[in-house]
Amino acid sequence: MTTAISPRDKAPALTYQQKLTLVNLIIEHKVVLSRDNDYDNINKKKAGWKKITECFNSTYPFQEKKNETQLKRSWEYIRNKLKKLHGEYIKKKRATGGGPPPTPPKYGALMEATASLIGYELEFADQQYDSFCRELPIAPAPAEVSTAPAHINFSESFILNEADIEWVSAEDGPLTSGIPVEVYDGENLIKEASVCSTARSDLQATGPSTSAGQSLQRGKKRKPQTEREECFKKLKDSHIEINELTMKMMNEKHRKELELLDLRAEVYRKSISTMGEVISMCRAVKNTFENKENLPNFQFP
Repeated sequence: MTTAISPRDKAPALTYQQKLTLVNLIIEHKVVLSRDNDYDNINKKKAGWKKITECFNSTYPFQEKKNETQLKRSWEYIRNKLKKLHGEYIKKKRATGGGPPPTPPKYGALMEATASLIGYELEFADQQYDSFCRELPIAPAPAEVSTAPAHINFSESFILNEADIEWVSAEDGPLTSGIPVEVYDGENLIKEASVCSTARSDLQATGPSTSAGQSLQRGKKRKPQTEREECFKKLKDSHIEINELTMKMMNEKHRKELELLDLRAEVYRKSISTMGEVISMCRAVKNTFENKENLPNFQFP
């Protein structure tokens, strides 16, 4: 069984002159190409396509009448054909390998008119090839390459905070300036000294290799490490306590859930036994009423 479309169902294709007329009518009513989808613009586009259809059919009165859907499909076909031709030209330009670009194609009046309407869609494709870049400028090599390191002013780029004093080793050398601190004897202020300069003078007097200097250096380095270890130990102990408390709470919760299940089972058993007793009583009453001879004789006044 064939499903060929009959000539009445399939409209004949537009001729070249009809396509050119359609494009010229779209040029006169450019509102149909607007991308805005607000209510007012949608009504304007509908009115524009209606006007284009009327003008097209009046231009060719002896040809088969076209509706808006057929003219829209014809316009889409023309636009896609131009984009396909232009895309093939762009591919040829990309395949130059840095050489001169090929000669642009020469379109007819129909494609030129169509390009004037969708030029913004073709401009984006024109910028996607690299034939403009023929040669890259190469900078000349320097005559002599200096291997000496650049001078770095550490006095401006390095700032020593008060919290970092205890991490400074005695082998780093004397400091240019110290950090002033206040020394108290109970409640009274004795003096305002410089911690860094005092520590440096003591270490230089006794020598960094002496046991006192080494013990001072080790103590200053180990003190924060010991504090961190103690802090980590406390955190670990607290985590262990929290885990134990959580396990106890979970066990207590499970125990209460089991007790609740046992209580429900006991309630169900008692309800079943009660229902059995009620059924037995109902059966006895039924048997009593069925046996009319055993019923007492009531006399009403």
